[in-house]
Amino acid sequence: MFVCRASIDVFFYWIHLEFGLPANITKSKYIRCMNFVWVFIGGGIGSMLRYAISLGYVNTFSQKWAALAATLTSNIMACILLAVVWNLQQGAGLSKAGMLLLATGICGGFSTFSTFSLETFYYWKNGDWMYAVANVVISIVLGLAAIALITRAYPTSEG
Repeated sequence: MFVCRASIDVFFYWIHLEFGLPANITKSKYIRCMNFVWVFIGGGIGSMLRYAISLGYVNTFSQKWAALAATLTSNIMACILLAVVWNLQQGAGLSKAGMLLLATGICGGFSTFSTFSLETFYYWKNGDWMYAVANVVISIVLGLAAIALITRAYPTSEG
């Protein structure tokens, strides 16, 4: 973590020098900038994970099922990760940077509600209403079940 923090400090110092901004930025402004950096890094990681899952399913399923399977897998895995992060936050306490990196960044880049909605709409519009309904029901049930299992496995003081 020290290497990452030192690299980010050097990056911000370079930005100050490059754009003529004062190097003595206030702590609150620095923290706000860092919050965006954590979300940016996490979003990139989450998006790459999502893309990797898509590639993994291309040769495994038919074209119709590959898209649904990749979206479903990404969303369920993001639910699991978010439940773990939430429980860490409720239990031992996770730093704001950790929450931004893991919950907002990685889960935000990894989960695909917009893709889920588009795919569902596409199947419904094209008369594949069974795919559309199955996609909605399976995604919601598995997402809720994943969160319930994680929160049961890692109880917090709040229950």
